[in-house]
Amino acid sequence: MNEKVTEIWENFHSHLYAFIFGKVNDKVLAEDILMDVFIKIQTKIADLRNINKLESWIFQITRNAINDHYRSKRNNYQLTELRENFKYEEDEEDNQLMTITEHWLKSFIDGLPDNYRKAILSTDINGVPIKEFAENQDITYVNAKARVQRARKMLKQNLDQCCSFYVDKYGKVLDVKNKDSSCSGC
Repeated sequence: MNEKVTEIWENFHSHLYAFIFGKVNDKVLAEDILMDVFIKIQTKIADLRNINKLESWIFQITRNAINDHYRSKRNNYQLTELRENFKYEEDEEDNQLMTITEHWLKSFIDGLPDNYRKAILSTDINGVPIKEFAENQDITYVNAKARVQRARKMLKQNLDQCCSFYVDKYGKVLDVKNKDSSCSGC
């Protein structure tokens, strides 16, 4: 790193890490994004015209890196916002795929441990806010939020082990294929 980037690292890396971690809530991912930010800083530092705007410039690069992460994540499949009463009405083939997906997704959800199944059914499928779910289960909000996140992670892992999803650039599922013939899900 050149001298200026080293100075920026020393002055800003802990603040940037905290800012990124607050947005992504994952230590490893926050470190990866932080490294991407400093690569961008190193490659673009010569373009900075006004040194008095250094801090805002750095944070803009950081916000852009976080947004890039979420944009790329959107291109992967996202099933956490699926609702049982969601009706997809673009065409008959899409409706058929959605009906099939809802059927086997239910079997994956039913395979989760009871407390995680309740969490994902209540919040993601039935749309109950996490705060209300916490009150209904007589647990803290933090515990409820962690339970929902763990349930989503478990569901995603189970789906990833069994199925390959093909999505368009907007995250719309175009096709689903079994990875493993022993999997009865997708």
